[in-house]
Amino acid sequence: MGGCGSVYAGTRLADGAPVRDGAGSEGEGGMAGGELSLLLVAIKRVCRDRIWEWARLGVPKARRSIGPADGIAVPPQHNGALVPMELVLLWMVSCPGFRGVVRLLDWFELPDGFALVMERPERCRDLWHLLDAGGFLPEPVARGLFRQVLQAVRHCTSRGVLHRDIKAENIL
Repeated sequence: MGGCGSVYAGTRLADGAPVRDGAGSEGEGGMAGGELSLLLVAIKRVCRDRIWEWARLGVPKARRSIGPADGIAVPPQHNGALVPMELVLLWMVSCPGFRGVVRLLDWFELPDGFALVMERPERCRDLWHLLDAGGFLPEPVARGLFRQVLQAVRHCTSRGVLHRDIKAENIL
């Protein structure tokens, strides 16, 4: 279960600093000065009773863990947190990010699960709905999409992640 929303205030993951909506302020927006530019996000809620695999963030050399030894910076407040494996894998492919892979921006633990806050490309549509609406893709378009999927898979693999759920619904 997920949805889209806008972030108006929160805490910056990198250093724990509070951020607020930068709309209507003078100067540059973005993360400078503790301001947050409005950003469309996708929020995926993961229920605790549907989580099959767990891992720890930031514990070096531990089995099923990631951290500085892997070249992945984990903010201090999340170091050692027991989280769903899906979150760990998203974190791995997001640091550093790649244009063809949706990045994990933040996450929150809820009483009954977790909320994953991911980037949401503007004007996006998944491949399944595109094919359903149009019936087929011209060969040059299909070739271009396939090339992008292969580049995304290459990025995931280079970060130590094997994507086991590549399907039309997961391709934006």
